Amino acid sequence: MEGVDDMAYESFDAYLFVTKSTPSEIYKDEFQELVNAEYENTTTLKEVLHNGNPITVRVVGKFNTEALSRRNDNYQKIIFKTPDYEVKIGDIFEFDDNVWICTDVTHTTVSKSCTVTRSYHSITVNKKGISLEVPIIVEDAVRLYSLGQDRTNLLDLVSDEIIVYCPAIIDSTPIDIEVKDVYKIGQRFYKVLTVQDIIINGLLILKMQFYGQKPGDTHENIDENISEGYKIIISPSESTIIKGKSKTFVATVSYDGIEDTEAEVVWYVGNKDGSNESYCTYSVDNRTCHITASNKTQHVSKIIVLRVVLKDNPEIFAEKTLTISRSI
Repeated sequence: MEGVDDMAYESFDAYLFVTKSTPSEIYKDEFQELVNAEYENTTTLKEVLHNGNPITVRVVGKFNTEALSRRNDNYQKIIFKTPDYEVKIGDIFEFDDNVWICTDVTHTTVSKSCTVTRSYHSITVNKKGISLEVPIIVEDAVRLYSLGQDRTNLLDLVSDEIIVYCPAIIDSTPIDIEVKDVYKIGQRFYKVLTVQDIIINGLLILKMQFYGQKPGDTHENIDENISEGYKIIISPSESTIIKGKSKTFVATVSYDGIEDTEAEVVWYVGNKDGSNESYCTYSVDNRTCHITASNKTQHVSKIIVLRVVLKDNPEIFAEKTLTISRSI
């Protein structure tokens, strides 16, 4: 029998010498060829942006585990063409005019897919001179209850506290969010109570509490010089421009508290980061400045500086920063 075994091994070695693959590898390769051939034979193909880069994938509906009979459009499944495609939890996808965050990755030897969750809101994180627009997921009440939240506590939670997920890293930059930070979500402000970065690798999980109006957030001019009784005020007070949208700013000049309607002003618009990249276009007509934000795809908010000076005396000025953002 030993001779027979030796012959079997020699035959298998000869087989490998010719094919360079084991039978399981051949099956895998042939199945992968079948998957590739059928991949584009579908109506679910869609071009999406993955971390800002275009890629063609299959996007299919994902059923909500709490109600398997109905599809929840806030969750989608993305199927990639090859199993070696690089994707990780916390990655950002854009399609159907929405931003989606990868919250789960599934892979086998012949396929890879991920679950993405729709992001309806974002927060702007300003730390160490860097401004990042961070898409977030605000967890809904049904999902919280399914995770074991007590129904009585849940009612209190929904009224005052929220759970927020966001990517831990965007464009290779770690998201620096700390306890007691305050962020605007929708039309309200929330304070960070806890930050967890180990429950789901790739995501930060924040517990936040309603905070009301952020102290000091009056959107007044950040810098100004009042001289010889002159003062310039820039209005409106809003400091955010949605990408692709426009906003008109007006300069009001006063002298000893009385508006001077004849004084001329000069407007300047520049990038806070000092770059020459065009984040916006603008036109001026003496007291007004019309700014149109760039429609470029961006995850990082861009900060521009709007400055208006008195034409006859440039030392008299008002200045404010504006954030070009994906959404409010």
